[in-house]
Amino acid sequence: MRMRRACLFLVLTLVCGVLSSCEPSLAEEREAIVTLLDARKTAMEQGDTGAYQKLISRDYHDAWGGRERVLEEIKTTFSGVKGVFVSYTRRKITVQGQNARVLQNYEMMVEEPELLLRGTDNLTLTKEDGQWRIISGLFQKARAKKKPQEPAPAP
Repeated sequence: MRMRRACLFLVLTLVCGVLSSCEPSLAEEREAIVTLLDARKTAMEQGDTGAYQKLISRDYHDAWGGRERVLEEIKTTFSGVKGVFVSYTRRKITVQGQNARVLQNYEMMVEEPELLLRGTDNLTLTKEDGQWRIISGLFQKARAKKKPQEPAPAP
């Protein structure tokens, strides 16, 4: 009887260990989300609509509309700007199963037209086919102002 219990315990321990090693840890999920956010930043800075499009869920929806409406807006936005530089601060990532939320402050400098945008991303993510994708939260209000002009050289 003791041998049976010991064998059963060993089998259960091995099964639980194998199952838990198959599920990504919270740290791995956060790392995958940071990878998505870095890819978004790179796509914005390079004006790469194709790369940006791959980060958006096929089920995207928010106040702007669905995926197609957002993709149109991204193409229009990217075609109208040059020299984009983005930085993030105060990033908070919350993961709940197959969904996640990202809150982060951003500052975006644009060379043409000269703009400085500041705001807060409030993105909702979902997992599709094992990959994190943005399902809502793009194109929120930002505070925009012209970049400060450098003083003219003295005559």
